[in-house]
Amino acid sequence: PLPGRMWPQHPCAGSQPGPKACHTSAEEAREDRLGEDGAAAAEVQPAVAFEAPLGQALRRVKVLSVTSLGLALCSTPVLVLLDAGATAAGKAMLAGTLCAFGAFTTGMLHWFASPYVTHVTWQRGADHVTLGKLTFFGVPYTETLKVRLVEPVQGFHPLANFSVRGRLYYLDKDNADPELVELLVPPEPEPGEEGEVGDSAQD
Repeated sequence: PLPGRMWPQHPCAGSQPGPKACHTSAEEAREDRLGEDGAAAAEVQPAVAFEAPLGQALRRVKVLSVTSLGLALCSTPVLVLLDAGATAAGKAMLAGTLCAFGAFTTGMLHWFASPYVTHVTWQRGADHVTLGKLTFFGVPYTETLKVRLVEPVQGFHPLANFSVRGRLYYLDKDNADPELVELLVPPEPEPGEEGEVGDSAQD
């Protein structure tokens, strides 16, 4: 080197010889970064998921019921035009009875089972839940509900334990996660509470 010229030293040059000293700072930075990522991941709460045990069975029943109703409607012209020795009025009455029975049973099934929740997903700490239900034709669909809008069922329905803005829902409390039950299903009033409330309202 030229006399009087200062050459830059390697940043790893120092009192610790060898390759280990050269990688110390990089390893420490990587460990700090991994520690920050782990802390951030620890802050994210795990999600709570629930799959209703009767969801698939209910879907098959609804599809079968709608299919039977469609077949009954399609067979109506065949029954009317069929030459079986009966009068036209009798054949029309028979076809109408079959169609009415199919429509009644399919409608009752949909009314009874429409609140049934097939699955729920909730991120702990979130103010909303995502749940699934079935359409009239048995097609699955999802909804997102605000937890603060959950309220007790107003009126009577044999298969409903909470409602949101007038829409009914049923969560299987016996199989669902206790956190979901506490979050979505309002507590049932004690046997004497309703009478006390009515008496106080009259007073």
